[in-house]
Amino acid sequence: MMDGVPGVPEDPTVKMARNRFKNVLRHMQLQDSYMHDDESDSDTEEGRQGSRLSMRYPSGKKRTKSDSTSDAPKPQTSFVMKLFDRGVDLAQFDDSTPLYPICRAWMQNKPHNPRGARGEEEKEEEPQNDLEMHGETPEVHRLPPPEPLPCDDYGTPISVRIPPPLPKDNEPFCINYDDDSAPSPAVLFQNHLDRWNLIRQRWREASSYNERRYDSSFTILRQIHDRVNIVSTTQVELP
Repeated sequence: MMDGVPGVPEDPTVKMARNRFKNVLRHMQLQDSYMHDDESDSDTEEGRQGSRLSMRYPSGKKRTKSDSTSDAPKPQTSFVMKLFDRGVDLAQFDDSTPLYPICRAWMQNKPHNPRGARGEEEKEEEPQNDLEMHGETPEVHRLPPPEPLPCDDYGTPISVRIPPPLPKDNEPFCINYDDDSAPSPAVLFQNHLDRWNLIRQRWREASSYNERRYDSSFTILRQIHDRVNIVSTTQVELP
């Protein structure tokens, strides 16, 4: 049964892969315990030899040598797991490491390179793009701010996104119109249609004016879009 989903059978391939991964982790833990035991035995033997030498010779030079060796970084043990045609060093990960970075390291197939050296090699292998060749900024991390909003006499910003309302007709509406002098439904409909067309036009003008405040950002985005299209078309044309 699938973990956490009762009633759903588990895929045999997924179960087999999970069992293999658990066996590898168990084998790595056993190897680490053996290595720790060997290190403890070697430390005790070195301690005995050091005590014997300290009884025969003065401890001045030996103390400086031990200090220098203690300050030197200890080599990190590696545990390379081969899976199919790729390998990954599992010693650089712990039990709380997610599966994604382990899979990413396995895809890179560089088990004998530490993380720092691998990152430096990737940085060195990155080719220079068109912007770096032309001396322009290679990356854009932040767009410029828009132009400031206009302010009224009291210094309060005016929202240009919402247009001011249209003035209403000064002619009062009377419900007791005579049928002969009252406007026809077609005239009323045309008056409302003309008014709403004018309102829609004012909203479009306000939206266009508000978008012009972001012209500098639009220019940068347009340059990025054009550059990507040029690179993609060049790659397609290459044989």
